[in-house]
Amino acid sequence: MNKSGVATLPVILLISSIVIELTIAGVVVSALLTNTVFSSRLSTEALAAARAGAQDGLVKIIRYKSCPTSCGGAVPYSITLGRATVLVEIIDNAPVNTLTVRSTATVISRKKMVEALVGVDTTTGKIDVISIAEKPI
Repeated sequence: MNKSGVATLPVILLISSIVIELTIAGVVVSALLTNTVFSSRLSTEALAAARAGAQDGLVKIIRYKSCPTSCGGAVPYSITLGRATVLVEIIDNAPVNTLTVRSTATVISRKKMVEALVGVDTTTGKIDVISIAEKPI
C-alpha cells in the first residue's frame, strides 16, 4: 500500500488555514479603515454645517436689531443643509450687551457645535464678533 499522499494532507490543510486567516484579517482591516474614513467625513460635514448655522445666526442679528426678542422668526430655529440638520439658538447675555449664537449640527450619527460670541452696541446697532469656536457637546 502506497502512503506517500498521507503526509501532504496536513501540509495542504495548514497552508489553506493560513491563507484563510490572512484573507479574513485583510477584510477586517479594510472594513475598519473604511469606517474610519466615513466617520471622519461625517465629522467634517457636521462641523461645516455648524459653522454655516453660526454664520446664519450672525446674519439674523445684523438684519434684526432687536434680536433675540425679534429675529424675523422663531428662535431657536432649524435649518437643513444637505444631510445635516442644524439647530441655531441666539441667547441674550443681558447685563454685558453680548449675544451668543449656538449652532448644533447633526449628520447621521455625528454632532458638532459652534458658538459665536457677539458684542452688540445698543445705541448704534453695531456688532463685533468676539469669538467663533467649536465647543464640545
